[in-house]
Amino acid sequence: MDSSKSSKSDKAYNSLVRMLYRRDHSVLELKNKLTQWYTDEAVRDAIQRAQDREYIKEPEFLSKQFGEALHRKEKGIYYINNALKKKGLPPLPTDPDRELSKCRELLQKKYGDQENLTTPLRVKAFRYLTSRGFDSETINKAIHNKF
Repeated sequence: MDSSKSSKSDKAYNSLVRMLYRRDHSVLELKNKLTQWYTDEAVRDAIQRAQDREYIKEPEFLSKQFGEALHRKEKGIYYINNALKKKGLPPLPTDPDRELSKCRELLQKKYGDQENLTTPLRVKAFRYLTSRGFDSETINKAIHNKF
């Protein structure tokens, strides 16, 4: 029976290594994916082995890595921190200047010259930027060109 447990643990570990080979995952993501196919004990053992061998990166590093990827996709800090929370990672600190510049870039791409925005377009732009995870203060600054 003991060899059966170790073989299940080995299979879970091999699956974990394959997942980490493709991209970095948080511990929560690995647990969620592996528990679909393996027992909790096998998953726990596999994650412990990977942590002992330092295959799983620190949560702070993963948080920065995933956060930067979402910043490049021009997502707001609320969207980014919500995505990190779902992955079981710590939130990133807010950089107001970066958020404002991303907000302005998105407005420029979608609506062109911001001075010609009518009230209905401003409302539409506000909803658009809110859906991308920006806070209302930053959106108002970007829409009304407040510095």
